[in-house]
Amino acid sequence: MNISFIHKKHIGIIIFLISSLLLMSQDYNKSADYAYQFNENTAQISPITIEDNTIKIKDIKTNNNTALLKLNISAKGSETRLPYVSITCGKHQAIQYFESKDKGIRYINLSEFTEKGESILNLNFHHCKSVSPEAELILYPNTNLENKTIIILSPHPDDAEIAAYGLYATAPNVYIVNITVGDAGKKMYDELYPDDSIHYIKKTNIRLWNSLTIPMLAGVSPQNIINLGYFDASLKTMYENRDSIVSSRYTGLTDINIYRQQNFSELIKNKAGTSTWTSLIDDMTFLVQTLHPDIIVTPYPAIDVHNDHQLTTLAMVNVLQELGQNNVELWMYSNHFVNSEYYPFGTDHSIISLPPVFEDSPIYFDRLYSHSLSPTLQSDKTIALECMAPLRPDTEWHTTKGAKTLYKKTKKENKHYSENDYYFRRAVRNNELFFIVKMSNLESIDLIMNDF
Repeated sequence: MNISFIHKKHIGIIIFLISSLLLMSQDYNKSADYAYQFNENTAQISPITIEDNTIKIKDIKTNNNTALLKLNISAKGSETRLPYVSITCGKHQAIQYFESKDKGIRYINLSEFTEKGESILNLNFHHCKSVSPEAELILYPNTNLENKTIIILSPHPDDAEIAAYGLYATAPNVYIVNITVGDAGKKMYDELYPDDSIHYIKKTNIRLWNSLTIPMLAGVSPQNIINLGYFDASLKTMYENRDSIVSSRYTGLTDINIYRQQNFSELIKNKAGTSTWTSLIDDMTFLVQTLHPDIIVTPYPAIDVHNDHQLTTLAMVNVLQELGQNNVELWMYSNHFVNSEYYPFGTDHSIISLPPVFEDSPIYFDRLYSHSLSPTLQSDKTIALECMAPLRPDTEWHTTKGAKTLYKKTKKENKHYSENDYYFRRAVRNNELFFIVKMSNLESIDLIMNDF
């Protein structure tokens, strides 16, 4: 093949598509049991029987629970017709998807039902079935957030919104801390800014503005919204060269203070920093000592494939250990699940349950927390994501030719996994899911880490 005839932009698209396919590959056996270990000291675990696709929940100590039904399923379906279970109680209905050809132990998230005190639930299986009537109900009492101070760590602008918009929209005392300004990623505005450096400077300014303003839609005070100004995709280099200045990959800039000074919050606006790991540790130390958080929401390094996500949590855990902050809880999420970018499975406005985790790579946690989102809050989250510039179509659509290309592409793409629908499908759900680890129980950081 003579590649001299392939336009430079087309090569970029080909590379993007290949990398996307690699990211979305499912490197696990879908016929294997999910292997989760639930702490009986923190969870209420009860046997339950599925009779005529109905379960009866008894002896719940409080309605405010995260609830999971452990059962054995066998699924058919396909990539375009996924298996699912619809859960109903009276007029209340919700849907949870499985993977096509799933088989073995899986979990249905019943939290939005048990929160309402509903005790008789109908399970209607589609393109799948329950293999055995024997099941287990796992209940975790939810935390009252009323008097809790929460820091949400967002490695890039939009990570906090994807993982925890519903949480920060309802928690009364929350701080959003963006680590980077998002100055990397694909070119989105090359039709307007052909020069690469100018393009990425403009993109950075937009993403910085996004990170500092969009949480206001949820009622978060500008004083509680921070962007530390570090460069996207730089944390690994910073970690490996702790006191060396790291430059932006695309703009060549080295001074992060031009971004830090644009914060509204007095917490960080006048605090200078450098693009080094030592500076990042100093920033996190300052925030912990100043805000005294009870909960820190952060990526789970063992199940999130992105280096910036993994190292954000590593830096914070190192700080908490150094300061002896054993009363803090880590509430961990995954925006880029390590085995499959398809997770969470299915369409938007459905339930998020546990991701595929198996015996060869178990994950550690003390508790689980499923934060339910009302239909209105799901709509609010959609608007918040819609306001995030990188989650929108790029400026190609402004030209007639580009608009036709996007139309054809959108028409052909699979509804469940299209590029433009990507984060909306995964993020706008009935709930947000967090793995909770108490710092007092974290004997080694290796328990929550993965290679990076």
